[in-house]
Amino acid sequence: MKKRLQFKLMATLILFSLVALETLQVFWLKNLYDTIREQTIIQLQEAIKLADYKELFIRLDEIKREFKEKESKKKIRKNSGIPSI
Repeated sequence: MKKRLQFKLMATLILFSLVALETLQVFWLKNLYDTIREQTIIQLQEAIKLADYKELFIRLDEIKREFKEKESKKKIRKNSGIPSI
C-alpha cells in the first residue's frame, strides 16, 4: 500500500511539473511572437521610409533634369535669336 501511495505521489508530481513546463512554454512562445511582431513592424516602417526617400530623390533628380533642359533651350533660343515664348 505504501508503494502505491508513493507511485501516486510521484505521478502527481510529474504531472504538475509537465503542466508547469507547458505553461512556461506557452508564455515563452507568446513573448517570442510579440517580439518578432514588433521587430517586423519596425523593419516595415524603416523599409517604407527608405522607399519614400528613394522616391523623393528620384523625383528631385527628374525635376532638376527638366529644369536644366528648359534652361538649355532658353539659352539656345537666346543665342539663336528666336523669340522665347
